[in-house]
Amino acid sequence: AGHNVRIVGRDKSKAADLIAQGAEFLQGDQQDAGFLTKAFTGADAVYAMVPPNMQAEDFPSYQRKGADAIATAIQDAKVPNVVMLSSVGAHRPDGVGAIGGLHYMEQKFNAIEGLNARYLRAGYFMENLLGFTGMVKHMGILGSAMNPDQRFSTVATKDVAARGLKRLLDLDFKGKDHEFVLGPSEHSYSEMTIVLGKHIGKNDLKYVQFPVADAAQGMMGMGMSKSVADNMNGIAEGMITGRITEGLQRTPENTGKTTFEEFAGTWKAVYDMN
Repeated sequence: AGHNVRIVGRDKSKAADLIAQGAEFLQGDQQDAGFLTKAFTGADAVYAMVPPNMQAEDFPSYQRKGADAIATAIQDAKVPNVVMLSSVGAHRPDGVGAIGGLHYMEQKFNAIEGLNARYLRAGYFMENLLGFTGMVKHMGILGSAMNPDQRFSTVATKDVAARGLKRLLDLDFKGKDHEFVLGPSEHSYSEMTIVLGKHIGKNDLKYVQFPVADAAQGMMGMGMSKSVADNMNGIAEGMITGRITEGLQRTPENTGKTTFEEFAGTWKAVYDMN
């Protein structure tokens, strides 16, 4: 759209497609406020997120350190506009697992005088289910700590990206505020399991609700640290209690286009490669 785009990351090879399209790449530690200040200098707007670290020994501390670095750099570089990847439930400081770190980050931005910030409080990423392909293939079930029949909004990450891009191009927001980014409808894990099962020819695929301790062990077996697993279970508990979804409102403007049926095709492709 005629803008100069600068991206930051730890691995230049993963940004090759963006660099080929003309993006300027800066390689460095995204928890280094000095590095980020240089990266942000001269920017009209920043798209901010705390990159995932599934091996963090203390995940909340990792999130806070990243948020502190980004907020310091935004303030020192005098960035006027920020679009932030947040989550439903980020209105609460606790009782929502890993989402509490996003609440912290929103509050850090709220404290920056003169900053225009828009927080994209996205629903549950459909792509989170890609992590279950191995379980389905090797155990013949799909399971987590979530209640089987509790329905919640799912959203495709490309729909979140589209919303973030629109806000960055338009810069049509002032002050600090949030907006929800949701998918076309709500789903339960049982419903999603049925859809995924049909796509891979397993019409009898079942969803199993694991005890919290067993769910944590399963995530740790997939390479997560105990702290990350506990915080992911904290999200499930926040969903079960309703703390995450309280105040959630769906409108035509905050509803994405990608259906879960469409995503299931992507899920099948990953399943076939697993």
